[in-house]
Amino acid sequence: MSPEVKHLYHSKINIIRKECGKRWAGNEKIYFKSNNGNSLVLSEMCSSLLPVCEIKKIGFGQSAIRHHILQWASERNRKISDRYDFEKTRTTAKRAKASLSSDLKDMSQSMIAVTDTSKPESTETADTVGDISNYSAQLVCAVIFRVPTFRNLSVKKHLAPAAKLLKIKTRGQGKYDLAVNVAISLVQKGYVGTTNPDVNYKELEQEQIVILKDLVEKLRVENIKKQ
Repeated sequence: MSPEVKHLYHSKINIIRKECGKRWAGNEKIYFKSNNGNSLVLSEMCSSLLPVCEIKKIGFGQSAIRHHILQWASERNRKISDRYDFEKTRTTAKRAKASLSSDLKDMSQSMIAVTDTSKPESTETADTVGDISNYSAQLVCAVIFRVPTFRNLSVKKHLAPAAKLLKIKTRGQGKYDLAVNVAISLVQKGYVGTTNPDVNYKELEQEQIVILKDLVEKLRVENIKKQ
């Protein structure tokens, strides 16, 4: 895939995901087989997005659009299971927008500079892996071990052996702290990469994570050596 087509491909995926966010908001999980309403929305979205998102040269059509909608829904359900609060995030964004509008209005009326204390809240981002969020770290660990969710991982069977291989100190660390350190090391040591260098490590998506080296196989080999 050429850089131009790859850029076009990612732009189409962004369009699909943004449309999904508009159709399904809040903290309610999204199901299709058991919800006729969602099934109808899925079918309608696939049809309406086709003229906008189709890339004929790589065969990116209605079935691909459907796949990405289902993938988005699966990722959102997983975040909700991991207690991510979409309502809180959306409320914070709305407050930030309202605060910004108020600040600009006050500045226009009084012609005074806006100080740091009047800056609106904004969505936090991170372009370096050292600032990775708990959620993103858990997602990285789930991907590298090829399990459906972070809940399928255990400290004893997965995270501790990985930490030992990566030479990470584990004493005093619980499952969640250990996941963050393991995820950081996985990226820094080339086990995991991302589809582009401009990802937000606070809000990684599964499709942005790429396995570069097989950690599971390496752990298996190390385990055989010990026997």
